[in-house]
Amino acid sequence: MSKYREQLIEFLEKNSNNGQNTIRVQLKRKRENFDSFEIHPIYKNAKIVAINVERRVMPVDTIFPVALFEYVIELLLKADNFTLENGDALKFKMGESGLHERTIEYAVANKFYGKNDRDSADRRISVISNILIASGLCESRPSSLDTIPQSV
Repeated sequence: MSKYREQLIEFLEKNSNNGQNTIRVQLKRKRENFDSFEIHPIYKNAKIVAINVERRVMPVDTIFPVALFEYVIELLLKADNFTLENGDALKFKMGESGLHERTIEYAVANKFYGKNDRDSADRRISVISNILIASGLCESRPSSLDTIPQSV
């Protein structure tokens, strides 16, 4: 298990009292009607395998596999300056200038949801980035996400 995955799992276990409670995640950019959302880790065979996000935040799908967060961290670690653009699935289709293959939303939509160029993608970056920020793995920049380097 990578140290990034370990830190994410530790955050989820500690803050949910090993799955007994929900976790309130603060939004970095507040919305008009709310400033946070709730998540709950999903366990299988005593291990966290996914995160369930409250429905008012994600009406399309609420389950985010832990592998998705690991994938985003891998992308960030390979990126220049450990930073990638978020992408804008609200305004652009897959492959267009605001949602190109070097954005987090494009990469996640392509790998985990089977979306291809010219497809519409559901917006997931706010949930992904805010969970990674809350867990101490990333920090937010305008329109991008940075990995916080981990000591060896």
